[in-house]
Amino acid sequence: VRVVCRLRPMSDREKRMGTVPAASASSERKEIIVARKTGGGRQSKMSFKFDEVLSSFSTQEDVFQNTLAPLVPQVLAGYEATAFAYGQTGTGKTYTMEGHAGVEEDRGLMPRAAAAVLDALAKGKYTYHHISV
Repeated sequence: VRVVCRLRPMSDREKRMGTVPAASASSERKEIIVARKTGGGRQSKMSFKFDEVLSSFSTQEDVFQNTLAPLVPQVLAGYEATAFAYGQTGTGKTYTMEGHAGVEEDRGLMPRAAAAVLDALAKGKYTYHHISV
């Protein structure tokens, strides 16, 4: 099991309002830091470690390469794999998983994984395959 955290970019509305991000990401340290205001104008910071951390600047391709791409050969070798998106409403789960179908670079994990499996099958390395949904 690998746990990957992706921070979504701030929306145009959030930028216009001058919203300060509540979390920051360090891909190098594989860490998310969440800042919370406490009583008396103080601020506390909490740090969370993950197997991989993708910043708000990460692309859909970055997310795929760091999460599902390594699993495609394993799936084709007969192992099972699951991609699970979890988070608060409005944090980008649907965009990460599905993306925008009409824009190539905005494709999400599901269409990229399906394409990777079908591309691998088309190369002829696998002589027997069965796909069910």
